Amino acid sequence: MRHYTYSSDAPWHQYRSQIEILNLTPGLTIIGRNAFSYCRNLELVIIPSGVTLIGGEAFSACSSLRSISIPNTVNRIAPSAFSSCTALEQLFIPESVTDITSNAFAYCTALSSITCEASNPPTLSSGVFYEVDKSIPLYVPTESVTLYQTANGWKEFYNILPIQGTQTTILDIPAEIPQNKIMYNGKLLIRHNDKLYSVTGAEVNIP
Repeated sequence: MRHYTYSSDAPWHQYRSQIEILNLTPGLTIIGRNAFSYCRNLELVIIPSGVTLIGGEAFSACSSLRSISIPNTVNRIAPSAFSSCTALEQLFIPESVTDITSNAFAYCTALSSITCEASNPPTLSSGVFYEVDKSIPLYVPTESVTLYQTANGWKEFYNILPIQGTQTTILDIPAEIPQNKIMYNGKLLIRHNDKLYSVTGAEVNIP
């Protein structure tokens, strides 16, 4: 998926208010910059295994986003990737992530817990968790609690707990994903009368 200088450059921009669920299909390696920013009705994002980079502001200001599934192939989360996702309550960071850049989760003010599986604390740039309540539980590997307590950025959290013995909700996927709007190979498709159409109105046939 390509990067976009502005959110309005994305080909699905005019349909952004209709996007509620993104179930991105396998084959992607990056989520482009500004790809889905300001999709204010987006509630759920499922990112496939194989993605290594979540681009800058990729999901910024998705103010209804409740759940994200970050696969254990992502190693970098770019600036402001999820900033101002004010409905996001739980965050699960897989062990593959090594670099989280500036303001990636800034203003995610509804966060009630964070789980980071990385044994070595990922490098945090400035303001990654700006305005996030630092009293919420931060769950990390048992052997790494001390590392997080002294790591730049992470040490701001003062309720750092071992993952062992805790219960965290990684993703709450609805029983039925609405089928009238779907993503296929990074492209938004609209289902109407049992047929699929691109955002330009052309009929699309999926093998």
